[in-house]
Amino acid sequence: MRTIKLRQGARKPSRTESFDSRHLAAIVRSSEDAIVTTTLSGEVSSWSPGAELIFGYRADELIGKPIDVLIPHHREGEEVALMADLFMSRDGVARTETERIARDGSLVPIALTITAIRDEEGGAVGLSLIARDVIERKVLEVEADYLHRYDQLTGLYTRREFEHLLRRQLPYSRRYGCGGAVLLLDVDGVANRNADLRRGDGGELLTHVARLLTNRLRTTDTVGRLGADRFAVLLPEATEGDARTVADDLVARLATHLAPIAGRRRPVSCNIGVACFDNGAPASADELISTADSAVRFAKLAGGDRVVCARATRDSRHGAAIGS
Repeated sequence: MRTIKLRQGARKPSRTESFDSRHLAAIVRSSEDAIVTTTLSGEVSSWSPGAELIFGYRADELIGKPIDVLIPHHREGEEVALMADLFMSRDGVARTETERIARDGSLVPIALTITAIRDEEGGAVGLSLIARDVIERKVLEVEADYLHRYDQLTGLYTRREFEHLLRRQLPYSRRYGCGGAVLLLDVDGVANRNADLRRGDGGELLTHVARLLTNRLRTTDTVGRLGADRFAVLLPEATEGDARTVADDLVARLATHLAPIAGRRRPVSCNIGVACFDNGAPASADELISTADSAVRFAKLAGGDRVVCARATRDSRHGAAIGS
């Protein structure tokens, strides 16, 4: 049996230390995260099974090679900032969310944590990197963002997103003096057709209206669904006459382009309220929508199938100037 002699003054590892190192090695082997160590100059010195799983490279393909092979061109340069964060942070840790290139060329979104490996004197001798694949979370975030911005039934903007885009448009209009208008369209009889607007007659009617709106309007116009039977249109750089022409045309198109509902083709009745804002108008997004809503209610009281134009006042609580 071969005898192993310890160097003069060397300390034999304790049983606890031996157990701890085996335990740590087992954690690294079983982790689905990529656990990688590198030299300070960036050569890979260890590569875990999790790293193979995430990036597709075997350990023997990368150990001794620069880890830069994983960094996409559009992320080059971020390492400098990460190293600055690492050595200036109080806890000696740098964290970021970024992307890396897998062996097959695909981009992998990761949550990356970097710490310095130090010797007994406290000097940095290498880097420890832990990368977690966050692609599932990113997919969920994209899906949540889509549902936040777009109506599931019609594909139009949601109320929240429409109001956000309107708020962005108003400062632009004030700065460049181009004005515009908001149209609020109320479709008659939707709630009575179907309580669940995602299915059945009500859903068919709403998708028909959404298609007609998007086909009639300019690509620069913004269309949203504000509620069960309410649609909104933002017409940038439009005069009151332009807005009235568009609104009248939409009422006529809805009446003549019969909607296929429950096997029958039926006309669609609606009312449209128009709220105009002039060059440098002080009205806010909320005031414009409130003014258009007042105009829609006025149109209903006047007999329906109408367009009513209004102008927002500085304070919508004091009412709006209603026209015919």
